[in-house]
Amino acid sequence: MLLCLLIMTAACSEDDSGTSPVEIESTLTTSKAAYQNASNGDWIQITELEYNLLATELNNVSRVGTTEEQYDFEPSTFRQSDQTLANNNGINIPINSYVFAFKYHTIRPEAPSIVIKQSSTSVTEGYRDIGNPIPDHEGGGNIYFVIKGNNLKTTSEGFLAVYIGKGNSTGMRTDITDSMTAQGNRNTNSLSLSSSIVLHLYQGLSTPEKQWD
Repeated sequence: MLLCLLIMTAACSEDDSGTSPVEIESTLTTSKAAYQNASNGDWIQITELEYNLLATELNNVSRVGTTEEQYDFEPSTFRQSDQTLANNNGINIPINSYVFAFKYHTIRPEAPSIVIKQSSTSVTEGYRDIGNPIPDHEGGGNIYFVIKGNNLKTTSEGFLAVYIGKGNSTGMRTDITDSMTAQGNRNTNSLSLSSSIVLHLYQGLSTPEKQWD
């Protein structure tokens, strides 16, 4: 009887090892202290390495807004500021998922505020802010962020958009053949489909599993 109990205890110990999911905080390195000190809903600027680690180390991550192939481009054309933009390219947020990281390309060395949004309605309607506005931040190329404590989940296939604050200027692709964008003036939650043949250089990471407190 004692032998059986010892065998069962050893088996349970083996089954329990290594089952805890990797969380955002444990994945961050350079930006970990800033993440720990932030409030829920805040976006924290992180490094490219940290963004890529979040994409590969967390469970069931999807890249949304653009694929890596679409995003991997050095832009020479830039969108003017004070507009809300959404890519209409089918690279959408899966149902019941949370956006937890974001990157975009800006030409501004010191970039004005942006607001990340999502909709579970359509590419043009029903947008809500994901967390708090991102305040003025370091720019000059590809810029990366993670959000602390996001609780906003898509209820159907979702769409990712971004409001570009006054004075900012974001990269876009014009080497495409179809219109892939919706947009609206100023910080708005209602957009219109555009005939412009462009794709905006931004991307989010999403997951159906909350791997954060």
